[in-house]
Amino acid sequence: MHFDILKLSFAILVCSSVFCGCTEKLPLSPVYSNESDWTPAISLYQSGYQRVEVLIDRPTRKELWRNISFLTLQARKSQLPGFNDIDTLKGTYAAPTENYNWNQLPIYFLSKPRLGFDADYAIRLSVRFGTGETHYSNELAVKMPPSIGKVLKRIQFQEGSYDPFRVFLAFYQGSLLFLQNTEIIQVDTGSGLRVSVKRDFRPPSDRSPLLLAFTVLADTAYSFYRETDDYSKSRLISLDLRTLHVDSSTTIATPGKGLTTIMSHRGELYGFWWTSPGNQQAGIINPHTGEVLRWFSETPGFDGLLNNLSSDGINLFYCRTADFDNRIVAVDPVTMNTVKENRNPIFSSICLTWDGANFWVVDSETQTFAKIKLEGM
Repeated sequence: MHFDILKLSFAILVCSSVFCGCTEKLPLSPVYSNESDWTPAISLYQSGYQRVEVLIDRPTRKELWRNISFLTLQARKSQLPGFNDIDTLKGTYAAPTENYNWNQLPIYFLSKPRLGFDADYAIRLSVRFGTGETHYSNELAVKMPPSIGKVLKRIQFQEGSYDPFRVFLAFYQGSLLFLQNTEIIQVDTGSGLRVSVKRDFRPPSDRSPLLLAFTVLADTAYSFYRETDDYSKSRLISLDLRTLHVDSSTTIATPGKGLTTIMSHRGELYGFWWTSPGNQQAGIINPHTGEVLRWFSETPGFDGLLNNLSSDGINLFYCRTADFDNRIVAVDPVTMNTVKENRNPIFSSICLTWDGANFWVVDSETQTFAKIKLEGM
């Protein structure tokens, strides 16, 4: 025992010598230098929707980032003198990480929508160093496209975060019905007033299922969910909008096919299934029994299933989302052939529903419900 105590004392003495006698004192705050010899090079990646996205080459030395206060994208409209600031990116936001390969990639800088439609601009980037020195990049000539389609009205959405894959829109008796998670909210399109219709739109169980669609047929709202990992079986859930009675007793079983969404069209409940890789098939569902009354021909799949599918009573419409080229596409409900494509005037839209005259979407950028007018391409 006495020997063990001596060993412990010796170990403590050695550690004290190492950490107390040989420790280098370092400053807590970062050390800045006066290096400011970097001039950025930029190239245009995409443009439209009153904004641009540029690629910025990274500095050759990591140490330069510590000296950069911020980067500012600037624009000068044709025939006008001087540049105006569009958007600012803090130097620390684009600072390099420990991943070497990532450091070699350019910085993607997406600006805010502060440019005009159908106008010519010169774009450049200014870099402000901590020393007060400012460097400017090369200038880019950018032609902004004209406005196609209009936003007729906006209604404030609500504060807080949400899962875009669990948000759905439908239209019922002059009001928007907004499904978020398991709550259905009625939104008056005139006043913007919101009223909770059903807070617990879910089956009579302890769990809240992942609802995968939302549509209104006559006076009933429908969705569906899966109880197991078997994609060929789905449970239909309905809400009588007059009595607020919830029913989840109907099963839709389609061996070899995975139901992806449902929607109302011409007074019937349509379903869409993935059948084989890249292909889909539509059918008409009996909402009371879950039986598929009629199958349509299998066709190549298209984007926009889930919460971006709607009907105007003649054609089906879906949102095809791509950066700076968002479209709302009309397809024939039987052949699934494209009938017409329209430019979506909203840069970051989710959901799609028809009010009898116009489409509504959720603009995730501005957190609003947006009523839009389509004007082709």
